[in-house]
Amino acid sequence: MKEEFVFSDPAVYERYRRNPLNFTSTLVNRLSGEAEAHFGIEVTTVKFFEELCAGKARDDYQPPWTPGETPIFYVDVLIVEDPLWTPFLFRHMARNLKRFMQKEKLPVAACFTVASAPEAVKLCGKYGFVEVAKFDGKYPVMLNKNITAGRLGGYLR
Repeated sequence: MKEEFVFSDPAVYERYRRNPLNFTSTLVNRLSGEAEAHFGIEVTTVKFFEELCAGKARDDYQPPWTPGETPIFYVDVLIVEDPLWTPFLFRHMARNLKRFMQKEKLPVAACFTVASAPEAVKLCGKYGFVEVAKFDGKYPVMLNKNITAGRLGGYLR
């Protein structure tokens, strides 16, 4: 059963869409025209990550990274109908992130996510993420301290 995902607040969608530090990859089935997979990463700050872990920040608005702050990647969405699509998503995302990192001369190495389902926890674990806190007391906040290592990092090296 496919689920439909909608933004409850149009202002959140506009902030997300207009953020130049929001990178997305979507794979569309050429026959059906439906999205088979979607991957979104935002570049935010370590300060936001720490506040999220401490329960002092919400996950619906990530302050964008600005020069002078310590950056971190935030995986804000990963929806994959078939794991076969994952390498294609990662390769496309890595190309965009590498361009950004080279332009800004940034060695971004850490990445986090909020896992909203047991399947997400399992998938993130495969890619080197470990639980470091709970968001809203129930959703695992998962961190990969060195995103360039391991299976996912192969696309960023």
